[in-house]
Amino acid sequence: MVKKLWMWLLAVVLIPSVLQAQAVVDKKAFLKRLAEKHGQIEEASGKIEINMSMMGNNMKIPVSFWHKGEKLRMDMETQVPGMEAPMKQVMLMDGKKFVQYQKMMNTVMTADLTEMPEEIRKQMKRNQASMLGGVTSISAMQKIEDDLDIEEKTRDGRKFYLITLRDLNKLGGMNSVGGVNAQQMFGKLLFWIDYDSLLPSKMEFYGEAEAPGMWIDFLEFKPGSVPDEIFNVKFPDDAKHMDITDMLKNMFENMKKPETATP
Repeated sequence: MVKKLWMWLLAVVLIPSVLQAQAVVDKKAFLKRLAEKHGQIEEASGKIEINMSMMGNNMKIPVSFWHKGEKLRMDMETQVPGMEAPMKQVMLMDGKKFVQYQKMMNTVMTADLTEMPEEIRKQMKRNQASMLGGVTSISAMQKIEDDLDIEEKTRDGRKFYLITLRDLNKLGGMNSVGGVNAQQMFGKLLFWIDYDSLLPSKMEFYGEAEAPGMWIDFLEFKPGSVPDEIFNVKFPDDAKHMDITDMLKNMFENMKKPETATP
């Protein structure tokens, strides 16, 4: 009777957990299918929420985005702990120009991307793709297939593909996500993909702690036509204007320099 009871408990406890996490055998075929799916998405819009854990506080950054070819618009609200009102900003990119409007300071910052070295322009595109979970990130994953674990997993009653990368440094070109240098601050990445649509659902970045230090929730992702007028944003007539081309160039150059040990 006791033996039968233990067998019944094992069946109840272990079998569901095995069914919930099943390794994807053919990683190459899955990543190819994923890249083909995202390669077909030329235009998309949606909403994401970037979350960062800072000194015991959770900072949320709701983002609405519109993407069309090289054009990208992102409307963000950053709720900084200690500040009453969120910092609202609009960011625009079209491959030639970068524009960011800070509402609180009523300032428009622009950068001429054509004056940037080719390496920096490519880096900015990779950063953009990394945050939206696009085909560029998937192509990078295809190159490090052996370093990935890919499982079929159930979470909150939904079925997902879970891609786990335990050494984030192996995913070249994902330097900045949500304004944070992810590869310097975090070591592990969990990338949740909706099982049926193959669209991104969540990205989680882990450091030493068991809980993620940063995560991105894809609240809405709608592939489909985006009107051109979305990218024609009119800023206030009294807004201040700043050219930050040189500042961006210096920032990226400093990021490339190796850290020197202090004597």
